Amino acid sequence: MADSYLYKGTNVLINKLNIRDLEILNQAEADFTVQRLVTVDDEIDIKEFDFEHMKKIHKHIFQDLYHWAGEIRTINMKKAEFVLDGMSVEYSDFSLIKTDIEKAINKLNRINWDEMPLDRKAKEFTEIIAEIWKVHPFREGNTRTTMKFACQYAEHHGFPMKETLFEKNSKYLRDSLVLASIGQYSENDYLEKIVKRSMEIGVKESKRTLEYDYDR
Repeated sequence: MADSYLYKGTNVLINKLNIRDLEILNQAEADFTVQRLVTVDDEIDIKEFDFEHMKKIHKHIFQDLYHWAGEIRTINMKKAEFVLDGMSVEYSDFSLIKTDIEKAINKLNRINWDEMPLDRKAKEFTEIIAEIWKVHPFREGNTRTTMKFACQYAEHHGFPMKETLFEKNSKYLRDSLVLASIGQYSENDYLEKIVKRSMEIGVKESKRTLEYDYDR
């Protein structure tokens, strides 16, 4: 079946700039999204950590490029992954996206993170973030949206994560999300490693900021 999100006969996503070259579109996407990611926290009010909030994040990040920014994909999709020898993660059927992602986010919101030691926090947070990512609710931009949602959630719940660690290690991050999303064969260790490290750095920097403010 033809992918209705692509220009006919190409693997290029239909976009507002009418770019038909994949390499040029990828560069434009990188340029626009890096600017939008910086302004997400200031321009989107956090009312609830739910799927609606996640859709707002996606719309904000990709508004310059895609008419469907912030909208659930309407097709099923596959992506060949190097770490799976060209196979794809089995993302949620498009008809089940809302059900699957709300189930994962509700699980996240039911946990009391306050008294949890960092090791356990990293383990449980990793498992649920991988569940959210595996749904892949959007045609493109799921990793950036999921991790922005995760970083906001962590900050709001008292265990800030070092967001730039994910940005600087984007390939490792995506590969680790893939490996954590292959059902009974899932390997969470790689994702948990970077999540835990981001928590360690984020919490340490937060404490340092509090100490500085107190000293002033």
